[in-house]
Amino acid sequence: MKFRKITGDEREQLLGSRKPSGFNYNPYLEVLDSAEDSEVIAVEVPKNQERGEKIRFSRAARMRGKSLNWLNAANENEIAFQMGPAKTQRPRVRKGPQ
Repeated sequence: MKFRKITGDEREQLLGSRKPSGFNYNPYLEVLDSAEDSEVIAVEVPKNQERGEKIRFSRAARMRGKSLNWLNAANENEIAFQMGPAKTQRPRVRKGPQ
């Protein structure tokens, strides 16, 4: 496999062409900033948008060094989670032939 490391002006040009996502996480961060570890939060969401909202809340939590434990909401128009400290990632170990 052939490859090369890009440096100098070419590197800067490539990195400069990256477009930031531009997504505004402020409403999600506001909710998370108002809660403390172990608190349970329920958020009203539009129907059929639960998955996307969970993804955005999880990303916002990661930005704040927190983790979310998703719960079954009592109301079908809500998502619910418990906030906690960031989880430590387990080291990935390859299982070789034994």
